[in-house]
Amino acid sequence: MRKIPFLRLFVSLILGILVNAYCPGFTYAKVVVIIIALLGVVSSKICIQKWLLAIPMFGYSSILFCFVLGMISAELHTLDFDRGHFSNYIDDQALYFEGEAVEIAGSNSYAQITVNVSSVELEHTKVSADGLLKVITPIQDVKEGDHLHFLASIDSIETIKNPYAFDYSSFLARKGIYFQAFVNEITVSASHQSFLQRIRAESLRYINSLQISEDAKVLSQAMLLGDKSKLKSMSDVFRSTGTSHVLAISGLHVGIIATLLHFLLFWIPSRLSWLKCFLIILGVWLFCLVSGMAASTLRASIMVSSFMLGRAFNIKGMSYNFCFMSGFFMLLWNPSWIYDIGFQFSFLAIIGILFFYELIYSALVLRGLSDRIWQMVVLSISAQLTLMPLSLYYFHEFPLLFIPASVIAIPATFLMITISLLGLFLESLFGINFVLELLDWFSLSFLEFLQLLANREGM
Repeated sequence: MRKIPFLRLFVSLILGILVNAYCPGFTYAKVVVIIIALLGVVSSKICIQKWLLAIPMFGYSSILFCFVLGMISAELHTLDFDRGHFSNYIDDQALYFEGEAVEIAGSNSYAQITVNVSSVELEHTKVSADGLLKVITPIQDVKEGDHLHFLASIDSIETIKNPYAFDYSSFLARKGIYFQAFVNEITVSASHQSFLQRIRAESLRYINSLQISEDAKVLSQAMLLGDKSKLKSMSDVFRSTGTSHVLAISGLHVGIIATLLHFLLFWIPSRLSWLKCFLIILGVWLFCLVSGMAASTLRASIMVSSFMLGRAFNIKGMSYNFCFMSGFFMLLWNPSWIYDIGFQFSFLAIIGILFFYELIYSALVLRGLSDRIWQMVVLSISAQLTLMPLSLYYFHEFPLLFIPASVIAIPATFLMITISLLGLFLESLFGINFVLELLDWFSLSFLEFLQLLANREGM
């Protein structure tokens, strides 16, 4: 525990965030407590001699400081402290809203669009505002990143009174969504895209224009650019085999990009390992930006970067410290991420790999290709051991075929990302398309294998 000090601070911050969810308010009292704790931290290791052993004030003050800091951070991210929220300007009349579509879900009849509101119109005057609004509409042609204008009367999201039912309003509130609106007409305009956003949009259009199967296009767009809009047809197959993590950009994909960069930078001598680490982290963040910089990708990039920094310093316990430190500042920036399944899964997967990988891998010594396969099996088992309780809690099921599926899925994802990047490079510059034909065949074979496993799982 002494070698991983950020574990105590991380746990204290989480406890503060969770306690604040059940005991909100009293902000001024929290500020007083945090000032007292800060004074204790500054006083370093002054010890008080009493009836028991000496009490190191620095450690206990740090824990108290982080606990109250978590409570205050969670409190400041509630609706009461958001003075610019659009709900401060609304009344019983409908208003014109303007904002960007940041997330789209829903069924075939209605789309549920999460809109990041940028302004509202009051008496023909546009007023800057912020906040997330859940828009339910029959309009289906809205895409993420579109700039939206619409007239709406907003309603608060009703709380489920059944104590054993899923509380959808609390779930959305933890994501910063407190209101919804039913809208029949929306004016869509192209958003002002940055340079990297234009690269992503052009890449999506380019992949759509390729002469390959639709399944290959969908998998390439999901794994390279984070576009999940067309994954509904194959999501059940991946979920039933425990390989859903290969669809959405996560720590696996960011780790694959880091691995590819590691191979490409083999020419950098070992004495300049810090330079290789810097270039890999730079490449990871460029991938994060181009792929849309969604919250899950951002978290994965931070976690993988922290993991690599820990490995680069090669100090015992440093990998854990970097992971807990990154989790600490991520939750401090956005406390609601503690309730996000993606954050929980990505964080626990890395902790599982750090804790279990060496223990399991050392149990069997192999050579050559069999050792590579064994590494993939150990990597999957290490992550799944920490993810199993969460899978059972959230989904009430655990895929028994995750080991054979992951043995294929992890290297298949690595190969698909590598082949996709190589194929796009060769086709766009030299018109060489045999690599894309290989990608097409590989994608279809991969899906057939998972379908076969899914059918056996359902038997």
